[in-house]
Amino acid sequence: RGWITHPDDRAAQSRRSSRQASRSASRPRPVPEAPPASWTGPVPELDAEGQAEVRRMVDALTRAGMFAPEVPDASLAFPHIADGLDNGADGIALEDVLHALSDPREWFADADPARWSARFVVHNTQVEQEPAYLVEQVHDLARLSQGALLVEQVEVSEGEMGADRAIHVTMRLLLNGEPQEWHWLGHAKYLSTVLHGHMARALERADSGRRFAFFYLDQGFVFACLEHGALDQLEGLYSWGHGWFDDDCVVEAGSTKA
Repeated sequence: RGWITHPDDRAAQSRRSSRQASRSASRPRPVPEAPPASWTGPVPELDAEGQAEVRRMVDALTRAGMFAPEVPDASLAFPHIADGLDNGADGIALEDVLHALSDPREWFADADPARWSARFVVHNTQVEQEPAYLVEQVHDLARLSQGALLVEQVEVSEGEMGADRAIHVTMRLLLNGEPQEWHWLGHAKYLSTVLHGHMARALERADSGRRFAFFYLDQGFVFACLEHGALDQLEGLYSWGHGWFDDDCVVEAGSTKA
């Protein structure tokens, strides 16, 4: 599937991925309104070397401007990382840490991810792409732009679903006061990144000094809006894949082979 399916399927073998899959029917949000059910078994423990690596990554992500309005405590990511390593992960990646911090309430019920997640959002790959979720995606990106992109009057219409579950999608909206109409061949279950591409180009035109970046998850992506050069802070750190979002990243999920 090219860009929209990660070749590393190790998380599919993990206990955590199984729990996440059981919740896939609920539309994901950057910060869920209610915390997921807390894990009731033993909390996985991360060794000292792993803890030091997670702290190093959080420090680098902080320098890159990923966190606002506060910087999270790196220890909130420890159980998620330990869980992955216990279930076959071959190392600690930047994306593991971001995913862990996107919502650590499975392990820490009183954590409040809204305190540090104003500049990034998770969009899942394999989840129902309902019109309401597409509207949510475009509003997420506008929020991340810190005022550079103003989105209003968003409407989504879809054609009939094909035998391969491909769906023609039309999105109409006002973007920075200008009417837009975007079309793409979507899929009922897989994330298309066409609207992300339109928003990335609009951000470039706004000349805000920031760009959209992506971080590769095995079942989705973290999107962030960062200042030019911010990703230089992450050089040398193990990553599943990240970079600036550009036209090469745009995919119509309905045009790929399932």
